[in-house]
Amino acid sequence: MWYNLRHRNLPAQEIRNCLVVLDSLWERLQQIVKELKSQLGDKFYRSSHAEEWLEQNILPLHQDVKAMRQTMSSMKRFWHWPRKQFATSEDLIREFGNKV
Repeated sequence: MWYNLRHRNLPAQEIRNCLVVLDSLWERLQQIVKELKSQLGDKFYRSSHAEEWLEQNILPLHQDVKAMRQTMSSMKRFWHWPRKQFATSEDLIREFGNKV
């Protein structure tokens, strides 16, 4: 998918579908954080320890989902997508010759 994003070769429908999935994941992740914060803080750890656990274990996933949402949202601004792939990059031609 990142190749297609980099070369603007991703259909608008696929972007919309990805955004729907990412928005759903984002909302569920927010609910999970709230639940974990209350359950860990009330039953297992002190609130400061629960926040530390969340920061170490949940925050990286939270940041990844946020970055993907931002990337996909920025792709919505492209109304024209080329039908064909871009020309082969010079790095690939140097690496593999004319076989690409």
